[in-house]
Amino acid sequence: MKSLFGTVFNRNCFFALAIVAVSMVTIRSASAQSSELTVNTIHVDGSDKAANGNPAAVEITNTASTKDKDWWLRVGGPATNTPDGGFSLGDDDAYWMVITFNGNVGLGLNVTNPTVSLQMADGAYENGGVWTNASDRNLKENFNSINNTQVLAKINAMSIETWNYKSEGKSVRHLGPVAQDFYAAFGLGLDDKHISTVDEGGVALAAIQELYRMVVKGNAEVANLTQANHEKDAQIQNLKAEVSQLQQLEQTVQVLSTKLSKFESQAGTSSMVLRASR
Repeated sequence: MKSLFGTVFNRNCFFALAIVAVSMVTIRSASAQSSELTVNTIHVDGSDKAANGNPAAVEITNTASTKDKDWWLRVGGPATNTPDGGFSLGDDDAYWMVITFNGNVGLGLNVTNPTVSLQMADGAYENGGVWTNASDRNLKENFNSINNTQVLAKINAMSIETWNYKSEGKSVRHLGPVAQDFYAAFGLGLDDKHISTVDEGGVALAAIQELYRMVVKGNAEVANLTQANHEKDAQIQNLKAEVSQLQQLEQTVQVLSTKLSKFESQAGTSSMVLRASR
């Protein structure tokens, strides 16, 4: 794009384009005998002041615009809002579009010095093949909390499939919901024919947030159960130790009982012998 604009916006080319454009307007006005365009002027090499009071290298101005405003198309000159060798379109009140000499494009009111490949007046831009949405808090209002559990449930109920755009052919596959289902579930965006990347990303983040909370809650429950099991294991070990002690006591009792039986037997025998000796 940059090399293309760099070639097209060569000053010699613009002189030719400007002359052709004025000639076409003049022919159209003469042939149609229309009062639609009554005054047409061209300013070259900044010899006259351009719209908004800045000099231009080449400018085509329509002074027959409605509401007493002139619109203009021009190639920028030094020290102008349209960079030297750049291109702009606007009226007396504002710039509508600006293309710099290196190919950056500004769209919307008064984006006069775009610093990325495509810069929008609402704050969004494209650069390096990546579209970036405007998301400044100062651009937003009417904040409302959400129910993350419901968001997760709605995603689970939504049909998410692979598909292709009819214009691309079935060999180019994509993954995601259709706009009708997404809008019916969440009511986000302008209509049910489009899905904003802001909304799709927001729904995904809300679901991730809920899943994280579920994981944290589950981990806490597992930790509690693990602690309870450890406590029960300790109780079991204590019971085993007590059982072992009881078993040892039982063995001791059995030994003492055997000794007592022998003692009693011996005592009985001694008593019989004593009686017999009398």
